[in-house]
Amino acid sequence: MIKLVMGLKGTGKTKELISTVNSVAKTAEGSVICLERDDKLRYEIDPKVRLISTDEYGINDYDMFFGFIGGLRASNYDITEIFVDSITKICRSDNVEELETFLDELEAIADGIDFFITVSVDNNLETPKIQKYLLSTAKENIVTTVLRSSLVFVQAKIGIHYEISPSCL
Repeated sequence: MIKLVMGLKGTGKTKELISTVNSVAKTAEGSVICLERDDKLRYEIDPKVRLISTDEYGINDYDMFFGFIGGLRASNYDITEIFVDSITKICRSDNVEELETFLDELEAIADGIDFFITVSVDNNLETPKIQKYLLSTAKENIVTTVLRSSLVFVQAKIGIHYEISPSCL
């Protein structure tokens, strides 16, 4: 299963990733991996999680990143979760078509592995292909807050949709 959290910088995607990875690490029966571009999460991620800096491996596009994930799978059959912080920074591209292709390819090899991926792009760029992976539509038990224009949309598992004007905040 692939879960995607999408939003602009500063909308809490990395905080959600840190919270989720640390929670999963406590109960995971297999290996948990967290991939990021550098090592800024070193002190925030549970030590049971294998934290990998993709810059150390020269990854600079979606094809290289897909191959890297394939190599991780081949070398460790016990992987149950892979967390990716800011895939657009790792792959140095915010091209939505490239992301869609990557997600489709990843879904084909994701058997038995849950992926949690943050994407630093404007939510207005979400396409029908990307929507099927969005965490806010994945019926997960979390609340996602996303800033769009002058409104704050809050989506919850129960499907209630609130629109709050900034003047109310």
